[in-house]
Formats: sequence, structure tokens, C-alpha cells
Amino acid sequence: MTAITALLLDADGVVQSPSKGWLAAVTELCGPGFDPQQFIDAVFTAEQPCLRGNGDFATVLARTLEAFDSPRSPAAALEVWTQIDPAPEIFALLPDITIPVCLATNQQSHRAQHMVATLEYAAIFDHLFISCELGCVKPEPAYFRKVIDHLDKTADELLFIDDHQTNVDAARACGLNAERFELANGAERLREILHDYQVIDR
Repeated sequence: MTAITALLLDADGVVQSPSKGWLAAVTELCGPGFDPQQFIDAVFTAEQPCLRGNGDFATVLARTLEAFDSPRSPAAALEVWTQIDPAPEIFALLPDITIPVCLATNQQSHRAQHMVATLEYAAIFDHLFISCELGCVKPEPAYFRKVIDHLDKTADELLFIDDHQTNVDAARACGLNAERFELANGAERLREILHDYQVIDR
């Protein structure tokens, strides 16, 4: 097996999760009689172009709030979308890793800026591969090709960790080593994966 020379970690579901009060906060964004899950689905659909760097998330969020008769302001809703809790048990593993550790995530620019600046991910990770900056999203092959080119490594030198099997399969199709991991599996499971690839000592 080719030695792994860089690690790629997805963000949501791998190194971070929505804050505990996120769902309750989203529920407050909906007008009377609306299903919060329908609202969430509508926002996720509307933000798709923003994940590629096309369009302004604040604008599409404001339109969605209007469609759902929201009593809250767009500014308040934007704050809800940055309610993120980094997973301390995962970040505790990073000092034991000697190769570059990179963030590989689909994000619109508003949320990405919060992660980079407020959560200080720019100081934590060696490289940030954020979809809105790359102009393409996982699981598109173009996303993984841009990552490979930027790192100037061969695909088989990279290990990609994601909580969605479609992204894992896409990475493998591009020649990367890839494994599925969810925060619910626990940090010890991630350590086992990294140990199997000789990225981290037991």
C-alpha cells in the first residue's frame, strides 16, 4: 500500500455537528402551520448554487423565510445557520497526526467564513478545500481532481474521510483511499481507521 501523505476530513458529521439548540432555533424560523423539516429541505435546495460559489446565501435564505411566513429577520436566520459545535474528541486526535490534515467540505460562503474565522479552522487545518471556493462540490470528480492538483500528490497518497457513502465512493473512483465515518461512531473508531492506514499510532 502506498504511504498516506495527506488526510482529508469532511466537516459536518465528521469533525463538527449542528449545535444542540439548532433544530429548536430552526423551528422558530417557520411561520405558524409550517413543518420545520420542509423549511430545512427548502433552504438546502435553495443553497445548492451557493455551494459552488454562485449566488448569495443571505439572499436565498431571505426568500425562503418569506415563502414560509417567517417571523424572524434574515439576519437572525443567518446566525442560526452558523450554530456549529466542533467535536473536541476528534480535534484531540489531530496533534498525533504528522502528515498534513485538510478539511474537505461542501459549504456556502457565509457558513464557510464562520468556520474559517470564528471557529479558527484556518489555523487548525493545513489546507481548506471548500466547495464554494473551488467552484465544484462533492461527489463530483472535479472536486477531487482539484484537491489532488492543489496538493501535488498522487490520488493513492490521500486518505479521505466522509460520512456520506456517495462521497466515499466518488473519492475511490478518483483513486483516493476513502472510508466512511460518522461522529456517532466515536473518536476511537476514527483512530482505528487512521491506524489501519498507518496515519496514526495506536
